[in-house]
Amino acid sequence: MNSTSWIKIGVGIGAGMLVWVAQAQQAKVPINDARLKSVPAEEWLSYGHDYTEAHFSPLTQINAANVSRLGLASVADPQAPQGNIQATPLLANGTIYSSLAWG
Repeated sequence: MNSTSWIKIGVGIGAGMLVWVAQAQQAKVPINDARLKSVPAEEWLSYGHDYTEAHFSPLTQINAANVSRLGLASVADPQAPQGNIQATPLLANGTIYSSLAWG
């Protein structure tokens, strides 16, 4: 493969990333008191999911009939100095947030 091919591949990937970033930026919804009181089912905005700290997801795609079909989709190595993550991960606007050991 010559250098021109690699440039075309890089430009194509870059353009795709720009579209994805633009779409993600458009979809961001601010997190405020009203949103925390009425958390969308697909998000986990605070410790325990919502103000009641129910620790329960209202999603219904996974149930007793299909849970055995679950598998590993991805792995992320946080390279935490203490070897673990010590906080509840949060999911907002399609992004997962977490803090590593020792804040």
